[in-house]
Amino acid sequence: MLRKIPFLLFAVSFLGLACSEESGLSIKLSDLELVDFVQGYQFKEVSFSDGSTMPYVLHAPIVTSVSKLPLIIVLHGTIPQGKYKGEIFLKFLAVPGLSTMNAIFVAPTLLAPHWTYPEALEMIKSFVDGAKRAEWPVDFEKIVVLGYSNGGMGVWAMTGSDPDLFAAGIPMAAEPVIGSLKGTAIVPKYVIHSRADEVFSFTEVERDVNAEIQKGAPIVFSPVDNFSHSAISNYVTALKEAEPWLRTVLSGSAKSN
Repeated sequence: MLRKIPFLLFAVSFLGLACSEESGLSIKLSDLELVDFVQGYQFKEVSFSDGSTMPYVLHAPIVTSVSKLPLIIVLHGTIPQGKYKGEIFLKFLAVPGLSTMNAIFVAPTLLAPHWTYPEALEMIKSFVDGAKRAEWPVDFEKIVVLGYSNGGMGVWAMTGSDPDLFAAGIPMAAEPVIGSLKGTAIVPKYVIHSRADEVFSFTEVERDVNAEIQKGAPIVFSPVDNFSHSAISNYVTALKEAEPWLRTVLSGSAKSN
C-alpha cells in the first residue's frame, strides 16, 4: 500500500555531538560511550541536538572485549504508556522470541507521531551512528529492525527508505508500507501476520505482501492463526520460527558501514 510520508528536516549540529552522515540530527555521544554492557536489561536515555531525549531499554548477552554482535532494534506498538514504551515488546516478545541470537537489543521510545515518519528514522540513524562512534560491541553490518503494529509499519518504512542501514527486517501484525520505496525489493524481511488480526486485514496484508514477493522482493510471509492484534506474547513462538532465517540472512550480510 502506498503511503505518503511527510518529511522533517533537522539542521542542527553542536560540538561534542555525533551526527549521522546523511542527517543533521546529532546525538550526545557521551550518553552512548558511558553504557556498560552488563548482561540483562538496562533503562537508558540519549539526548539529541533538537533538545529531545529518547528513553530506551537495552538488553545485552554476555559481552567480551572482542564481541561484535548483531544489533536488533525493536519498534514498539501503540499499547504501552509511560516512559519506556519498548519495555513490554522487548521483554515479552523480542528477547524471548530471538533468545538464541546472541545479540544486543535496543527498544527506543517513539518521539515522532508514528514510526513511519522520517524523523523517527533520523533518530534511529543518529543512534546507530552514535553507537558506532562510541565503539559499541556491535557488528554494524548486522543491524536488524523488528517491529509490532505501528512498529511493524515502521520496519517497512525504514527498510524501504534506507536499505543500506539494515541487514534484515521483521514486521509483525502490521500493514505494509511499500509504494515506490526502493528498499522493499532489497532488504530481506520476515513478515508475521495473524489471520485473526482485527486491526489490519489479513486478506489485504497477504495480497500486498505477495505482490511484492512476486516482484522478486526477498520476503518470507509467515501467517499465524487465531492471534488477536493485542496478544503480543502469543507471537513469541512465531518469532522463534524466524530465527533460522535470520541467522542465514545475517551470515550473508556484507554491507559497508
